[in-house]
Amino acid sequence: MRMIMAGVAVFVAGSLGSGASLSVGSAAQWYLVAMPNLNTFVSLTNQTIRFVNERVEGEDVPLLPELRHGIGLRFTEAWGETWQVGIEMALASVGTATRGLWTRDEDTHPVDISLEAGLVAFATEVALVLVPDVFAIGLSAGWATARVVYRGAFPNTLPTEWSLPFLPRVETKIYTTHGPVGAAYARVSLPFGPGMAVGFEAGFRLAPLGVPQAGTSVLDLNADGLGDPVNFSGLWLGLTVRIAFNL
Repeated sequence: MRMIMAGVAVFVAGSLGSGASLSVGSAAQWYLVAMPNLNTFVSLTNQTIRFVNERVEGEDVPLLPELRHGIGLRFTEAWGETWQVGIEMALASVGTATRGLWTRDEDTHPVDISLEAGLVAFATEVALVLVPDVFAIGLSAGWATARVVYRGAFPNTLPTEWSLPFLPRVETKIYTTHGPVGAAYARVSLPFGPGMAVGFEAGFRLAPLGVPQAGTSVLDLNADGLGDPVNFSGLWLGLTVRIAFNL
């Protein structure tokens, strides 16, 4: 990683001396993710919620939505004309939650479960501008940190003879993991002023980051004893804004 950043610095220094341009961009993204292990926890929890909903009075506790998509942001700085080299920071977030209250024999049993996963990635980027100010493709590689925040409040006062199929953890804990990431994208832009452009981009990020930990505790919400890897790999679609400066 240090060698890559050093290469970027050398390129930037040469670009500044040759009068190349600097472009600054940002993108708001809709992110598709694949997190089968965390969705296994969601499925098991929903089995229990359905089981209890059928046996209590009043309103049902809503089911947990699966983790399928989230939102993201991407910020970039790039130097060059046809070939551009730069740096980027990417953020992504996906989450699910449910909250409700079961009532049985005038006793209340509150449920409050939330699960959030977030990514912060720093990378170097190389882009090829195929049509000036209009169409470009790019690749990036770097390092990311993922964080999983789990909050679980589930009643332990339900009848023991029900033999609940699964019991969500009762805890509040933050788990983290780190690892390499890579991405590829294509961007279409529409100039609307001197040095300014808006556009659309589509890309794919590869980010299988392993099993998060909180101290010595391993994330294992589905209780299979294997740990729950966090995988932020997936497609994104984004709206972009870019500003270019002559140096």
